Amino acid sequence: MQELRKEKYDGLKTLFHNKCCPTFVYSIIEQLIPGVVYVDDQTVPSSFLIGTKSGIYFIAGEQHNRYSLIIILTEPTSQTFICI
Repeated sequence: MQELRKEKYDGLKTLFHNKCCPTFVYSIIEQLIPGVVYVDDQTVPSSFLIGTKSGIYFIAGEQHNRYSLIIILTEPTSQTFICI
């Protein structure tokens, strides 16, 4: 998983259009609130981890990438709460 640069967030809007996601996901993609987006592929992403600065996360996409997502979530840098 790689952190997606903020200037590429606009490309995610179509992937989440008409999907059931928490409001904070759209707010991060629109850069209305601070957050981070990890993707499996910078060009054609199929798995995502989107998190707020306060530690709330949303995971979506292909299940074959779930091991990579778990590694990111279990880094001992801070306490993490997951919203799935």
